[in-house]
Amino acid sequence: MVDVALYPNPVGRNTLTVTSKNKLCWFQLMNMAGEKIAEAALSANEHEHRIDLPESLQGGIYFAGFTTVDSKIVFRKVIVIRN
Repeated sequence: MVDVALYPNPVGRNTLTVTSKNKLCWFQLMNMAGEKIAEAALSANEHEHRIDLPESLQGGIYFAGFTTVDSKIVFRKVIVIRN
């Protein structure tokens, strides 16, 4: 099982913090239609990652996908709030 926690969620600013006991190596952000919005390589040696979301990101529900170094994939729902 892959353990991933996201905060803040909902996110109102552009930085999402991700913590995991697993070694994460890749991040993808997708909209509800499954279109890739952003992606980034992650340092597998760290257990906490700060991910800068695109400033142009509209408020809504997204899916954050994470891949571990041993090719396990997990998705988490991310709610983005914009004023």
